[in-house]
Amino acid sequence: MPVAELGEVALHYETAGEGPPVLVIGGTGGDLRHAPGPFWWPGAERFSLLAYDHRDQGRSVSRSDLQPTMADFAGDALALVDHLGWDRFSVVGISFGGMVAQELALAAGARVERLVLAITSSGGEGSRSYPLHELYARGQEERAARLVELLDTRAAAQPRLAQAIPGARLEVFDGGHGVLLQDPAAWPAIADFLGAAA
Repeated sequence: MPVAELGEVALHYETAGEGPPVLVIGGTGGDLRHAPGPFWWPGAERFSLLAYDHRDQGRSVSRSDLQPTMADFAGDALALVDHLGWDRFSVVGISFGGMVAQELALAAGARVERLVLAITSSGGEGSRSYPLHELYARGQEERAARLVELLDTRAAAQPRLAQAIPGARLEVFDGGHGVLLQDPAAWPAIADFLGAAA
């Protein structure tokens, strides 16, 4: 797996496929060494996919002692697409990666052709994310049981985020936080949406 040396961070990344460029930004704790990865989803072969481990996750590292902000994570993603010479691209942000993708879209502007925000929130006043620090403070068995419960929690769709983004549309699929694995219709719909930019 290649490494991009980007100032204070060294990001491990992978690319696959041919077609319109799509950056996949994974969630908290993501590690490209673990399955399922971002390259397996139905329709992935239609795109040039780029995925990476966030700073201090997987095999990526940060050389800064400062607590990173969401803008820092978005800056990492933008520096990576710049490193690969991508001018225009689409983005799929999943969970925490969806929050990063929102910051990235603000920073990159018209360079982002299509934006998919999956199982995420805007954070802050718009909708806070789950307090993962509380989850990780629990014992291993309790944490594992709670994590399974959280991944399968079925909640009514929150249209708040879609309403705040001009031109956005809300798609609802069957599943909890693991919906991209739980509903076989999710990835093909995302691929069709991304393909419309080509």
